[in-house]
Order: sequence, then structure tokens, then C-alpha cells
Amino acid sequence: MTEQAWEPVNGADAVWLRLERADNPMVITAMAVTDPMRPADLRRLIRERFLTVERFGWTPVNHSGIWLWEPDAEFDLDFHVRHVALPGAADDAALATLVGDLMSQPLAENHPLWQFVLIDGYGDRSVIVMRVHHCYADGLSLAALFGAMSDDAPNVRPLAPRRAAETRPDPGLAVRYHGIRDTLRRALERITSISGEWSEKAARLMALADNGQSPGQVAAAVLAEVAQLLALPPESPSPLTGQRLSPLKRVAWSDTIPLTELKRTARALGGTVNDVLLGGVSAGLADWIGSRGDEAPSRLTAAMPVNLRPLETAEARASLLEMGNHFGLALVPLALNAANPLERLYRVRYEAERLKRSWQPALAHIMMSIIGLMPGLRDAALDLIGQRASLVLSNVPGAPRPRYLMGRKVHDVMFWVPQVGRICTGISLISYCGGLRLGVVTDRNHVPEPALLLGHMSQALSRYGVLASDGWQPARVSR
Repeated sequence: MTEQAWEPVNGADAVWLRLERADNPMVITAMAVTDPMRPADLRRLIRERFLTVERFGWTPVNHSGIWLWEPDAEFDLDFHVRHVALPGAADDAALATLVGDLMSQPLAENHPLWQFVLIDGYGDRSVIVMRVHHCYADGLSLAALFGAMSDDAPNVRPLAPRRAAETRPDPGLAVRYHGIRDTLRRALERITSISGEWSEKAARLMALADNGQSPGQVAAAVLAEVAQLLALPPESPSPLTGQRLSPLKRVAWSDTIPLTELKRTARALGGTVNDVLLGGVSAGLADWIGSRGDEAPSRLTAAMPVNLRPLETAEARASLLEMGNHFGLALVPLALNAANPLERLYRVRYEAERLKRSWQPALAHIMMSIIGLMPGLRDAALDLIGQRASLVLSNVPGAPRPRYLMGRKVHDVMFWVPQVGRICTGISLISYCGGLRLGVVTDRNHVPEPALLLGHMSQALSRYGVLASDGWQPARVSR
């Protein structure tokens, strides 16, 4: 280890490094379609808006099972920025193929784990693809970063100066006098203290959820939740999972769905926009599995990220730009065997709300943080998520009004989530400028045509719109 600044990777971030597999990289991919962008302007944007987050100049390095953040002494922006042209037809299919190919390529381990790709040839517009390893940030933080990198008008606002780096211990002295073992021991102590802070925050969140219960009742409920989480049965086999994945990814995204239509449908059916989206995703999955001639699995669960940050104040929302992973997971069973669309909507709504309000997300966060600290617990993480869910489903709110990157209007945005273990399907939902899009990423060997799956989900959402127009009234469904 050289004489340089360093700091430990906390457990909630390190777990994504431990879950990394050649056939399932833990990389978040985002895409923005803009007015024509010059390579020089993209590089300026990255230097002056992206690299203001100091962490993006650092690399996670594994030292005998312990991950440390270290600055890249040979940092070169050109290594992280590519400029390519869309081959063949300048349509969505060609772009989807190229994005899938980019997602199939690993990020270099000896440099900061992120990449920007500027794509020409998509009609008269540019496409910017950003790939960031999950250890740097979660989806909400990256959405906040997009807000900080962009403007609300074509005029480029003055660029903020880069934040000064914090003073960190220099491990060189430890290496010189005590050896690498003592250095890593210090790192482990610091990692543990960081994890402890997050455990306390999660405990406070659980206390906020307490509705006047006694400490004994709270403790009993927490223990019951842990037992329930650990006792969840493995998922039934389905086309959405597989023991042998390929490193090749395929992606698709839907047309824009007006949020006004989704809100109108939700009001008519007595639910929320999220309820309608969950119902549509569940119905689409059931229809797609049936179209393949496969039997619907007895259990199909979605791993849904749940934010654990308090975001009520502007100061709290600004903390999103500190990056990191501050979310838990709710393992939501999807109602594939519902008798009708409304029963499916209400059942999925009930399960999602019950789990989001439970302590499962906070407990999952703590457990994953512990797993991130311990090199030997990788299989435990794969078992916790990869064996108890069939897909990852993430919903990120975007900007309600148009944004601009270096004066270029952003017309569309999309993102795709990484999966874990044997899970080979991720579904993402993002709102932007009054509309919502669905995205799907799959493993090529198991779901080679994600557009077909996406089509079934889009049709299911349309059917909910028809039900609302026909005057269906909210109904009570037994649970």
C-alpha cells in the first residue's frame, strides 16, 4: 500500500462490491437523450459538475478482504469517456442493442468504477449513457446528481467550485512502522464505527415507526420481523431467474405514459399511481409467462428498494449528493394468480404498503451492511436476495420540468438496475417532465427479447386505464 490518502468503504456500499459477478455486474446504467452534444462539452460537464463529488476520483481497492477507497493517482478523464456512433438504423432497436452491449462490458477494476459514453447518430439528437458502480451511490443519489449536473433553463448557471478534500490519515506511517496488518486493523475499526452509525440511524427509523408501543413490544416485533425475513422460502423456478447466466445484457424501454392518465386511472380505481404500476407489472409478468407456455410460479417476489433517508427538508434532500447507499429492501410478493385485475391491484398494494411500513427494509439494510463488512458472508447476501426474489423493481422520481445539460435540452431519461445472484431481470420506472417510462434489463440467455415482456406490461397498464374509463368502482378485497 503506498503513502496516500484512504478511507474505508462502509458496509452498505461494500456489499455491492462483494456481490459483483462477471455474469451480473453491480452497475447502474442511466441514459439521457439530448440536443446535439459535443465531446468537449461533455468532458467539461463531467469535470465541473460530476467530479465535484470527490468520491468519483477514488477507486475501491480490496486489501485482504477489506475494501478501502483510494484516490486514483493516474486519473485520466479520457479513460472514462467514450465517443461512439450508433451503427445501422438510427432507431430505438439499434440504440437498445448498443446500450445492452455497453452494459455487458465490465468496468476496469484499477480505476474509478464509472464511465460516460456519448452516442451520435440517434436521429438529430445525442445520447449520453452513464454507468456507475452501485458501491458509489444508489438510484436516488444519482437522480439528485443529475439535478446538480443539469440546469432548469438553457443558460448554463455558474459552476460551483470543487469541494476541498477532507484530511485523512496517511497509512504510510502505519506501513512503515507497524506493517500492512496494523493498517488494515485500523481500517476495520473505522468501518465498524461507520456501520454502527447506520445501525443507530436504522434504529431511530424503527422508533419513529413505533406507534406508542412499549420497548418490549418493539423488541418482540423486531425479532419477529428478523425471523420472518430469514424464514422466507426460496423463490419458485421461473424464466426470470437462472443458475447459469451469461455476461450479455439486453434492454428495452417503453413509450412515455402521461402521468395525468396514470393519476386519473388511480383515482378511479381507488389507489395510487404506484398501485397501478405495480398491478400493471404483475399482470404483464403473468401474461408474458403464460404466452411462453410456462406454468405460473407459485411464488414470484420483487425486491423493491425503499429509501431510508429523511427527505422532509431541503437540507436533508441536499444530503443525497453525498452519494452512498441508504436504502433497504422490501420483498414484495406479486399477485400472479389473482382472479381479476382489480384483485391483483389491491393485493399488490396491500403487500407493498405493509412491507414498506414494516421494519423489513431497515433490517435488510443492517443485514446487508454487516455482510458488506465480512468477506465470508457473500453467500449470505446471495441467499438473502438472490434466492428470495425473482426480479428487482426500482422506481425513481425524476424532474417534473425539462432539464438542460450544458445548454442542451434533455428530452428523455431512462435507467436500468443491476440484479443479484441468479436474478436476471430488472424493471425500472422513472418519471420525467410529466411522463413515465418503464425499462427492462435481462440476461440474454434467459430473456433474449425484453421488449416482449415490456409489451405485456404496457398492455396491462392500458387495461387498467380501460377499467377506469368504464366506471369501475373501488372494491374491498379479502386479504
